Amino acid sequence: MRLNLLFTMGGIQMENIMMSIFRVESQAYQAFSELKRDPSNQSYTISQAVIIKKENGQLTSCDAFDTGIETMDDSIKGGLLGSLIGILGGPFGMLLGGGIGLLIGANSDLDDKMENASLLENVANRLEDGDVALMLLVQETNEAFLDAKLSAFDTTTLRWDAAVIKQEVEEADMIRKQLADQLRKTLRSQKSEKRKQSIEEKKQEIKQKFEQIKKKIKSE
Repeated sequence: MRLNLLFTMGGIQMENIMMSIFRVESQAYQAFSELKRDPSNQSYTISQAVIIKKENGQLTSCDAFDTGIETMDDSIKGGLLGSLIGILGGPFGMLLGGGIGLLIGANSDLDDKMENASLLENVANRLEDGDVALMLLVQETNEAFLDAKLSAFDTTTLRWDAAVIKQEVEEADMIRKQLADQLRKTLRSQKSEKRKQSIEEKKQEIKQKFEQIKKKIKSE
């Protein structure tokens, strides 16, 4: 099953986020190793690759490499895939994953609903608990080449426009920061109110002790 996706014709270069979901976990690592050994040719150039796994609703990266285009080292941290997984693997991603249920009716078709969802929602909701996937940031002149490489494995491959994903990741990150700022302000406000209340209670407590002292002195 293929979602979307952008087709490359006549050698036109397309930059895609590509995700292949594997039924057998060991096959994901085998494919990862093969692509790491051959990250670029006339049909594609891989910028970043990462193996991800979803367990108990949490998305984690298991292995990754960067060919130097995004982060200038051998990790995906700081690159588009790193940012994408950071969003999807955090609380924001859990909201995206859970929120799709509001979009899907009992008798509705998932693919139809996914077409109207954001690409981040698509990515978040294509992965189920226990799924292992290989995710690539890749420039392709012919999608058929990578598809043929992965056809040896039991996998489902999906592609999204990398530029759209990058835009949505930046927007999601901005929203996340705004929500975090608002949460901090709310907590500070609550803390301030609680502090004022606590100080007032201590004032009354100290006053009561002085009143008790005065009564004791008078009674002596």
